[in-house]
Amino acid sequence: MKKKILETEISDACESIAKSLRKYTDEPLSLVINVDTREAFPEIGTDFYSFDIRDPKGELILELGMRIAYCWDDERGGIEVIRETYKSFGGVDDGTD
Repeated sequence: MKKKILETEISDACESIAKSLRKYTDEPLSLVINVDTREAFPEIGTDFYSFDIRDPKGELILELGMRIAYCWDDERGGIEVIRETYKSFGGVDDGTD
């Protein structure tokens, strides 16, 4: 049952991502996503995801790497919740530092 839930949740996320890419342009796009959970390095217990989007010629349109840190929420029954998400690399430059 756990595998079926995992399959469904990831499939739903992929379908949502595909729709977002189709909204961006009428041209074909390629997206590669990497997700690592429960890292030991560089920060114990964080998750990490990265992606890059390329056009049909292989030109990079966007890349981003993000780290997710968690904490326990005792007020909500001691469940694990996202404490913060922060950029490791890439993303859209908003002109601020």
